[in-house]
Amino acid sequence: MSLATPSRSVQRGVRLRLGNAVTASLPTRCLARSSAVIGPRRLPSYSRESCPLGASLIHTTSTSAQAVEAVSRAKDTTTASSSSSAALAASEPLSDTLIRARQLTNASDPVLAAQWINRLEQLSSKARHVDGAADHATCPTRVALVGSSLSQTRQLVAAMIDEPLREVGSHQVNEAELISTALASLPPSTAFTIRYAPGPAQLSADTATLDRHWLQRANLHLTILVDPEPSEATYDLVYDSEAAFFVTDDYALSRSAHTPRSSDVNATPMHDLLCRFAAKPHVHLVVNSILGLDHARVVDGLEAATGPSVSALLLPNLISVRASDALAANAALRQALTKPDQPTDSVGVRAGASTLLWDDFSRHFQRSNVGSLIDVVQLLESRQGSEALFAQSAAFLLQHCLDEAMATVRRNQACLYQLHAVTAEASARGQATLKQLLERIWPPATAYTGQLASEDVHVWRPAAPGSNSAVDVAMRQTDESIEATFDSKLQWWKLVWKVDDLRKELEAACANFAASLESDLAYESGRLATLQKEHVHAADELLHQFRRIASELGPGIPAVSRDVALLSNEAEAGRSSLRTIEPSTLMEPIARRRAQLLQVGGPIDELATKSRRLAVTSSAAVAVTAAGVGSASVLGASLDATAASLALDPSTGLGLGLLTLTLVGWRMQGQYNKYRRHFRRDWQRFSEGLDQDLKRNFEAVLRNNILGPSTLASQRIATLTRDWAATVNHNESRVRSVAASTPTSLPADPPQQPNSTL
Repeated sequence: MSLATPSRSVQRGVRLRLGNAVTASLPTRCLARSSAVIGPRRLPSYSRESCPLGASLIHTTSTSAQAVEAVSRAKDTTTASSSSSAALAASEPLSDTLIRARQLTNASDPVLAAQWINRLEQLSSKARHVDGAADHATCPTRVALVGSSLSQTRQLVAAMIDEPLREVGSHQVNEAELISTALASLPPSTAFTIRYAPGPAQLSADTATLDRHWLQRANLHLTILVDPEPSEATYDLVYDSEAAFFVTDDYALSRSAHTPRSSDVNATPMHDLLCRFAAKPHVHLVVNSILGLDHARVVDGLEAATGPSVSALLLPNLISVRASDALAANAALRQALTKPDQPTDSVGVRAGASTLLWDDFSRHFQRSNVGSLIDVVQLLESRQGSEALFAQSAAFLLQHCLDEAMATVRRNQACLYQLHAVTAEASARGQATLKQLLERIWPPATAYTGQLASEDVHVWRPAAPGSNSAVDVAMRQTDESIEATFDSKLQWWKLVWKVDDLRKELEAACANFAASLESDLAYESGRLATLQKEHVHAADELLHQFRRIASELGPGIPAVSRDVALLSNEAEAGRSSLRTIEPSTLMEPIARRRAQLLQVGGPIDELATKSRRLAVTSSAAVAVTAAGVGSASVLGASLDATAASLALDPSTGLGLGLLTLTLVGWRMQGQYNKYRRHFRRDWQRFSEGLDQDLKRNFEAVLRNNILGPSTLASQRIATLTRDWAATVNHNESRVRSVAASTPTSLPADPPQQPNSTL
């Protein structure tokens, strides 16, 4: 009879022999069930006050940073109750976890990044599904099995689901081979889910249904991820699972033991995942024995790969398997079931060959230890129930969200501190520049102020062109030039015929108003033009630093992008409105005073007008006097008697004429001197405060056109920093409030019966 349709007696014998083999294959020394059983695990009582002021977040960092986190977590790992009921009683109610999750996912005021908010929303959606289910047993447990192809993860999955006895029936389809082929055809880091369903295997793009009693008994969905990448999708898969099995091999761990861990370059994606999820409840490490290393070397490699704290969390849940022996065991069983009977004369030879195949199967199956792995998977829900597993996974996710939120707050505070330091440095640099330039141009009264050189060509020393003494000397030079013009060219007795030249002479004298200062101020304007370019570049660098630091800010400040864009626009508008520094920029007070002197109605125009009026009246008086003197001449005597009586004698007319000329000259001199005094008073009024006007103009040019861009940027950045700091402090208060009401530990995994290793 063909073994394809064996008789009932043969089937009973196969089942009996297989049952004995399975019973004999149960390991007596299993690493996953050693005296350090699947032990109590709790999240660390993370000190939120001691959160590092770094730029990286806790659960979005590299392997080394995850190891640092695990150090903190391992220090707080304690032993909890060993009974399933005590563990369930110690777990936080799922409703409380969801309430705290909603406090962290406030859409109007988020404190977490989008990926964390999506995870919490997915958690809430799953919770609603669990609450809506009439029987919680209908909600499957999600189990993730993650490993690399180099660790023979596909072969391990094939060994777990392979059941050669099913091929003895009517359908001879190797379902394990179908699953293995489907896994091999998927791109790396693509999830593949296996669910229970009666009947033949059904495959789709990324799912499969199998009729396996341990899938049905455990009520789970097994999601397989081969060659995972450290991405948010991978993290989402593990966070969404109630249990996780990470597959590695002793060769990879041995390499880690002999590779320096000076940087994260040597960290593999599996090590990153182990460091990230070592404290998650129901996380197991499956080590595929390729080299056959002993337990001590495996432990050393694990500690070298993940650090002592992470390895301390993983060792109680370490399961050692041999995928090659599992495949060999299934091959031997399949051969024993399908090998046709050979006609032989010796019954003993036939019985010996059959026994050899079964012994080969039993030996390989015991060495593989895959049965222990399946037992751990089956016992997940039976120990605590699906709702308890889900609550523990939700509490772990919430704890990570709290850690992430607090780390985000700390990182934002560090970035804001950097912004404060940058703005303070820019402000101090601007004030130092302003003070230095003012002290150089307008030094204190006790400092050396400089003076005109004694050479014929007067060159103003640039030590302090804007000092009080420099302005005084410049004013004295102009004053002496005006006085020299009055004394040499505009005497009062020349007024009658020089009155038309008075305006021209005074304008020529005032044209050199503060000329000694103008050359030095023009030189300083050139220096300021160069300084303007430097400070515009400094403002651009400040904005670049601001944008860089602002880009490092985490969530919780929703207006960052808008504020950065507005500040950039304001800075660009301010830079476009900058006034070009020209040689005449610092001379504006001098030019303004000179224009006021020369304008219509000014002191020069008023002096010229009054002098012309004085010259006209004086000329008229002289003309009248001349007429009187003429009437006293011989011509006056020839007039008729009436007119002759009015004529003066020549002696009287001459005396009267001289007296009149004397009076006219005295009046003209007095009035002209009075006009000069009024002019000098106006001149002094114009010259007073010139140094202060020059200083104010210089300060205005410095503040608005030189330091303006950097000052605007630093002030606006300081304002934004204060506003953002208020938001960050509010977020910190929210996170601390949620964390204060959250238990710091997760319930412990109930222990298993200890077994010895292989």
